[in-house]
Amino acid sequence: MLYVEELIGPDTVNTMPPATLEAFRDHGKARDSLEENIEDARRVLAELEKSGISLDAITGDLVRDGVKLFADARRQALRGRSRISAQPCSRTA
Repeated sequence: MLYVEELIGPDTVNTMPPATLEAFRDHGKARDSLEENIEDARRVLAELEKSGISLDAITGDLVRDGVKLFADARRQALRGRSRISAQPCSRTA
């Protein structure tokens, strides 16, 4: 539940498995959590940057990797669809 409840805010989308959605509906709490503890978040991000950890670099890597995984899965699905379409149909009387 934690990762669901802590990522709620305006203009956000969160994908989750049906079981997680049901668990959230059962005992989760919807609140604008992204707007909470802003100053703490800024402090943590500044400390990470000082330690040589770049949120921009990490975000770029995640976006690039996520897009690649999505594109690979789409390509694979289209190839499978093409193979099915290329197979002759058998008709029975």
